[in-house]
Amino acid sequence: AMPDYEFQHQVLKNLNILRLAIQQHGELLSGLVPSQGSFLEIPKLLENPMNTVEELESFDAQLTPEREKQLTSELSILGGSSAKVATRRILAYIMSNELGSQYSWEGRKGKYPFKDL
Repeated sequence: AMPDYEFQHQVLKNLNILRLAIQQHGELLSGLVPSQGSFLEIPKLLENPMNTVEELESFDAQLTPEREKQLTSELSILGGSSAKVATRRILAYIMSNELGSQYSWEGRKGKYPFKDL
């Protein structure tokens, strides 16, 4: 068995390692995530997912470079643990399942082409 002082030393050493790792993660997060206040400053372009092709096409037609930048900021907050998760979150945020089912990437099988938006 390990003597008490060795055990205590090992625990303190591991706590220091954890503290440093948490500090590094905090610094990384500070660089990645803007301050909480800036989330509130971003006016939402989308209050609810769009439900119709007309709604989506109208929204797309109104996307100026400035609004596109604003939309990018709005969507980036959604995040995701992988590209697949982030893509699903973004699509669910933008359009209802009913609207999404009317689109395919290339527009095959009588669907609207998503790639042209």
